[in-house]
Amino acid sequence: MILPFCDPEAACTETADVEFKAQFDPSSRQDWCELIKDIVAIANSGGGSIIVGLNDDGTPSGHNVGSLLLLDAADLTNRIHSYTEAQFAHFEICAASKQNSPIALIRIGGVRIPMIFTSPGTYPTGPSTQKTAFGRGTIYFRHGPKSEPGTTVDLAAAVERELERTREFWLSGIAKVVTAPVDATVHVVPGDVTLTDSQQATPIRLTENDAAPCSVRSKPTSYTLTARLNRTGIFGERVM
Repeated sequence: MILPFCDPEAACTETADVEFKAQFDPSSRQDWCELIKDIVAIANSGGGSIIVGLNDDGTPSGHNVGSLLLLDAADLTNRIHSYTEAQFAHFEICAASKQNSPIALIRIGGVRIPMIFTSPGTYPTGPSTQKTAFGRGTIYFRHGPKSEPGTTVDLAAAVERELERTREFWLSGIAKVVTAPVDATVHVVPGDVTLTDSQQATPIRLTENDAAPCSVRSKPTSYTLTARLNRTGIFGERVM
């Protein structure tokens, strides 16, 4: 899956797939909880980006983003797993700039099945007070520029995205069959093809060379299955 593209220079406001954060302190539990909430919400909504180093109005905040750029991606995956039990790693943290000010860009891919928080994201706000970024058993999506608990509409949209992905996958396979030559026979080739000296095995040859012979007679009572591989699929014929 391709990660979404985001141009920081053109980003002037937060949207459903773009979130701004003025800073990120890896030693702050609050910053971690809020970051994970937004990553999960964006992934559940189909993907997007988080730009760290920008104020809410899209101007550079001037805060140092070096600690985020040095963050090990595996550490972020582990943190997400600790709250969701999902091994989510479809993201990229990279350096960028806006108005010559260094910023960090987190590009986030979408998930096929929405992630649910299995542990609460709480952090202290005072000597005896705390705030909950997300609760146990909640599922977050993007509602405009905000990450909020999901609704029936959000779940329906997630199901529709997965159905569309499945439709595209099947249609791409159908297109390969439709564009096959008129006299071609389509064969399903197993993924575990191995070399063998067994006489009972079905010989298969894959080639992009149109001049290659289509079949070879091995015995008067046996046949050899060969195939030609081209840009639209695998086509073969069986010759007695």
